Amino acid sequence: MLVKNSLKSLGWGLLVLLGGCVIYLWVSYSYKSTGLLSSANTVEIDNGVVQFIEHGLENKQSGHSVVVLHGTPGGYDQFNHYGRLLAARGHHIVLPSRAGYLGTDTVNSSLQRQVSTLAKLMDFLAIEEAVIVGISGGGPVALQFVTDYPQRSEGLVMIAAISDPSINPLDPAQPTPSLSFSQNLLFYLLSFFPGLVAPAGPALSAYQSDNVEIAGTEMFQSLSFYSLRKAGYQNDWQQLLQQQSNVQTLREGLSAITLPTLLIHGEQDVNVPIEHSDSVVELISGARLISVPEATHLFLITEINFIVDRIEEFVNSL
Repeated sequence: MLVKNSLKSLGWGLLVLLGGCVIYLWVSYSYKSTGLLSSANTVEIDNGVVQFIEHGLENKQSGHSVVVLHGTPGGYDQFNHYGRLLAARGHHIVLPSRAGYLGTDTVNSSLQRQVSTLAKLMDFLAIEEAVIVGISGGGPVALQFVTDYPQRSEGLVMIAAISDPSINPLDPAQPTPSLSFSQNLLFYLLSFFPGLVAPAGPALSAYQSDNVEIAGTEMFQSLSFYSLRKAGYQNDWQQLLQQQSNVQTLREGLSAITLPTLLIHGEQDVNVPIEHSDSVVELISGARLISVPEATHLFLITEINFIVDRIEEFVNSL
């Protein structure tokens, strides 16, 4: 009887603990969801709201301005720590949420309208020119911007970025993908324990760095809260489909770029294969590619220190 009562008490204890964990996750999720919309700046451009944050405002006159375009899905929060680190090194960093992500409307959702909106955001912030950084799914917008606004672009950095829609092309017959509830929950849970997905090998030691822990937390958080990112995720899919039907024009535009260009890519990246960067190197005269051996797409987290160092070197060389 004593054993039975003990097991019953243990069962109730575990149930209460589980319930407490669920309540904590729900409250923290709701709190962070609200914070994502309220803790960034917004401005109305072309009848639509654009959300952004800045780091290093004190460096605006003395340093370079750098615009960082996040991946798919994402938002201004995805590479926030990149912004903090680069600002600490003397630069002014702008991180906008792209069309449909978090607090940015989808009114100006085509690539051409997105870069026009970005140029007007730069006007609003009194930025004459900036280094444009496209990361992962932010690559197409970065390339479109430097193509349409070369006079506003000081340099181009592409990090594990999509550039050639003919590589692993999307199937237009397939429905636009979305993240399931379980995927959204998994990414949110991983934001508390980013080290769980650290790849084996040399990059594992990088998790001893506070920078990498913060980058991992922000990355996985930026893949959750899907209801706030769904419109942007679906729009990115549609824009890539449109680019696939116009690859030759895209390549002609890239071959006309004369800006200093740096690409950083993991050699084992299966999400965005390194062939994307190889294509840019072939088309943009003088473009330089740094390939990272054994690195997957997760090197955006595990190698943040290396990547920020390379960005800083590139920006300081301009």
